[in-house]
Amino acid sequence: MKVCCTPTYHPAAVLRMWDWRAVAILDLKRACKELRSGPTPKPNWQFCIRPSFSDVVNTLGALQACINSEPAWIDLDLETKVGHISCCGLSWTKTEALCIPFMIPEDRSGYWLLEEEAQILLALYRLLTHPNCWVRGQNLLYDAQYTYRRWGFIPNVKQDTMISQHVLWAGLPKSLAFQASMYAEWYQNWKPDKETWKEGG
Repeated sequence: MKVCCTPTYHPAAVLRMWDWRAVAILDLKRACKELRSGPTPKPNWQFCIRPSFSDVVNTLGALQACINSEPAWIDLDLETKVGHISCCGLSWTKTEALCIPFMIPEDRSGYWLLEEEAQILLALYRLLTHPNCWVRGQNLLYDAQYTYRRWGFIPNVKQDTMISQHVLWAGLPKSLAFQASMYAEWYQNWKPDKETWKEGG
């Protein structure tokens, strides 16, 4: 017999720390849902991690065509290293995402040829500054500094999830990991994946 557990705060602790009430309610709702229908299955993620140049150009072109006709949300996340943008992540649905690397450990010259990187940055500029591209992300005030200083533009930001979390629940943590554990239907800690990637796994 398989047993599933949903950890949450003790009711007495919630009465002492009222900010925890929202988390406890979400935990209990998740437990109730899983009791009725079983554990949430792992999503069929379609992630492109180390793309080819054509992968990036085709994906950015398809996203550009989409927003040319109507507004659409695009989630943006940058990773930085020693003052430079090491990679840019974009997602457009709950299961589809593209990671565009710029720095890689095994090649100091970078991931792309100079001409390829120039074309990619131009495509990112056209996409992320388009009025129909509603950019959403975690702590975009930080990321926008890098896009402005390194790439020369500021994305058309419509929502910063860290600010939204702080406005709604000022007493709760604002980290992406905590928010994902609160709101995502299926969640696991992805930080170990970063170490695996460093090791070439």
